[in-house]
Amino acid sequence: NAGHYGLGLALGNGEVSLWEAGRAYAGLANGGTVAPLVPVLQARRADGSEIALHREFAPRRFAEPHAVALVTDVLSDNAARARAFGLNNALRLPFPTAAKTGTSKGYSDNWTIGFTHERTVAVWAGNFDGTPMVQVSGITGAGPIFKRVMTRAMANVTPGPLLDETGLTTASICPLSGQLAGPHCPTHMPEHFLAGTEPTHGCEMHREQVA
Repeated sequence: NAGHYGLGLALGNGEVSLWEAGRAYAGLANGGTVAPLVPVLQARRADGSEIALHREFAPRRFAEPHAVALVTDVLSDNAARARAFGLNNALRLPFPTAAKTGTSKGYSDNWTIGFTHERTVAVWAGNFDGTPMVQVSGITGAGPIFKRVMTRAMANVTPGPLLDETGLTTASICPLSGQLAGPHCPTHMPEHFLAGTEPTHGCEMHREQVA
């Protein structure tokens, strides 16, 4: 359970397989409903009779749609990752995409997993014997593979809206204080909030300078 991993669980120190991670992100793409992955759609015997396929579990909801929308908003924010990855990084695609990279300690594994409204792609990169790679992170190793696969998967597909804004509201905030942006804030940034949780006070960090 969560207590076994401690606070590091929030940063991803819990073991997870590519299968499980891909399934979870597909659940986010589906608005918070997780369903079993199906590698084989249909199987038949030599006489043509159908073989019953084992399903992992019945589809179930694991998160409320508005919570999924907020997570999706964070994962699709190109501006937020520009400082670390640059503007033209492997997660910047010509259609709305929510994605996350990950790099294990010692560079032994790296991941890039993400989704559009229609497709989910999960990529692991590493050495099968577990030996570390040389300074290869999720954005430089798995990231380019993710971009190529997702681009191919979305070919001839009209992308639907990535974010369901039902129950959300937008406020213009100061990115430094997190409060409502005022006339003296150096920059303003639109941000989504669950209705009723948006900031209500103006920025107290930037005020008019009086000589």
